[in-house]
Amino acid sequence: PKAKMSPPLTVLWASCLLWHAVFSLEYRGPQVHTAAAPASDKPLQVIGFGSCNHQDMEQDLWEQLDAEQPDLYLWLGDNVYGDRIVATTSFPFLKHDHEFPELVLKAYAHQASVPAYRAFVAKHPVLATWDDHDYGKNDGDKTFPYRRESQQIFLDFFNVPVGDPRRRREGVYVARTYGPPGQKTRVILLDNRYHKDPYRVTDGDMLGEEQWSWFEEQLRDASINLFIVGAGLQMLPDERSLGEFWGRLPRAKDRLLNATLATEAPLLLLSGDVHYSEITEVRCRRMGADASHTKRLVEITSSGMTHAWGDPRGFLGLGMFQGEQLWKRFVSWFFNDLVGINAFALLQRLHPSRFREKNLRDVTAQRSYGVLHVDWSGERPSLAVRIMGANGVTLIERDLSYSNAGDANGVVEEEEGPYTCEPLYNERSQGERFVAHAVSATILLAFFGSCLYVVMGTLLLPVIVPLAILRRQSRKSKTKTQGDSKSKSKSKSK
Repeated sequence: PKAKMSPPLTVLWASCLLWHAVFSLEYRGPQVHTAAAPASDKPLQVIGFGSCNHQDMEQDLWEQLDAEQPDLYLWLGDNVYGDRIVATTSFPFLKHDHEFPELVLKAYAHQASVPAYRAFVAKHPVLATWDDHDYGKNDGDKTFPYRRESQQIFLDFFNVPVGDPRRRREGVYVARTYGPPGQKTRVILLDNRYHKDPYRVTDGDMLGEEQWSWFEEQLRDASINLFIVGAGLQMLPDERSLGEFWGRLPRAKDRLLNATLATEAPLLLLSGDVHYSEITEVRCRRMGADASHTKRLVEITSSGMTHAWGDPRGFLGLGMFQGEQLWKRFVSWFFNDLVGINAFALLQRLHPSRFREKNLRDVTAQRSYGVLHVDWSGERPSLAVRIMGANGVTLIERDLSYSNAGDANGVVEEEEGPYTCEPLYNERSQGERFVAHAVSATILLAFFGSCLYVVMGTLLLPVIVPLAILRRQSRKSKTKTQGDSKSKSKSKSK
């Protein structure tokens, strides 16, 4: 008969397996986030923020950001890339490969070894949330089977203490309050991955009820003088036909807007994800209220720090076409330098955003980070934001010295009921939209057709070149044979 393991040995064996599984998922890279939190008696005056930072790409903005001397730096997601893009034989010939936890652990360890980043986070405190690529799965949601393990790795990397509430609850959302009474800033970073429903779910949610209750409670604090709310995904714009944004889950977006608009203190939204930076805005009023009684709500998107649509390094083909080989450099140049930059600029002109006050001046596709300056000298905090590019270039600049707490005349509303929000500009006519979509479709077809042509031509190059050489040799041989035959014929005739 087959021997059975005794109960004590079974328990011991199971404990060993569990210990090994947990230990193997630990972040074991160097701990670099050692800067002390901002002093509680000093108001926040300079806040840096950014997103979309690929650990394998050049990171040349940290020294420049360090020179800004931020009191706090906010990570808005995709802080590292724990997945990779690989080639496939099916359209669109690219896919994201996820090998959890190997890729995530490797990404964090690599990021911790970047000298400029190590120096920056040793001096400046960091508060972080995540988006999909550091979560562990492209476009990930609550169905990701390793979300609990990924959360602990995230918290380990950012040196979050064992007693922190994030170690016990589900999700990496966090809130911190800085500054003395009368100059208090509350920073709230949401987790739009851990509890997010798949987009196919009817009436899907983004945060989960526990996080919603926590978030709404954070906003009810009347002692706060300034709220800053950050998330990985864009919250206000919902006009894109591709990609992710809060508008794809309308109920969640409406709840977010109503929660933020209920505050009496000024509030600013921050986001990342999209590989370009922009300032967007909506005007909101309570249903049934006079049209002149409006509130403004502004969102600053900063993306990304190592790659963006308008940068020659781009992000198309990242991980596929990097290398010293001539063909890889050519394909990278074609995708990123030639097509990517020009296509983005052209599409912004064809499809002007209804959420931007100045369509082209309030957006940039260059690599960038954001800096928020807070002036506490007045009755209310005065805000100014700059989106900064490489070499100290100011790409976008805006004065945000207003409060979202009142209407256009500074009168605080007393009506009850939900808010309805609209972008700054109305939609264009059907004829204008038809022409823009037709031109865009032509550009996309030309783009994907060119990509397919280049990729197939590159892949078949090792076959085509030898065949062309053989064909040429065959023609030469045939010509020579025909010439010899003619010479023989002439000799015989003579």
